[in-house]
Amino acid sequence: MKRFVDLKARFSSIHDLMKFRVTEILLVSTLYDGFVLEEDGQLSEQIYNQFADLNISLIPRIQRVVSLEEALTALEERTFHLIITMFRISDMTSFELEKALKEAQPDIPIVMLSYERLSAQTIAQVRNTPWIERVF
Repeated sequence: MKRFVDLKARFSSIHDLMKFRVTEILLVSTLYDGFVLEEDGQLSEQIYNQFADLNISLIPRIQRVVSLEEALTALEERTFHLIITMFRISDMTSFELEKALKEAQPDIPIVMLSYERLSAQTIAQVRNTPWIERVF
């Protein structure tokens, strides 16, 4: 079970958070989901707006891959600060993908995105999965 952490008490100012700055994001998605996110601009726009609200000028760079194999190769070649996965993955289940990524890089947080509303059973499975930090 995940413990609640009071982030306001842990980080008293933006300067405390700066050492955790995210500059490299790995997005693991199907070709279609990646295309939709890029064309629609939702992901980049949301990230840009969040960083602009904090007056941070360096916006993270997003590298997109479509499979576990490509993700593992990218993790070997570059340092990433965050991994974003989609609920639908083409070559395996999302939970298998996130588990393999967490085993390869245990210190990188993993968050999951989903277009559709998740069932109660899936939400319970996510909550009991220690390698997924958050679902959006």
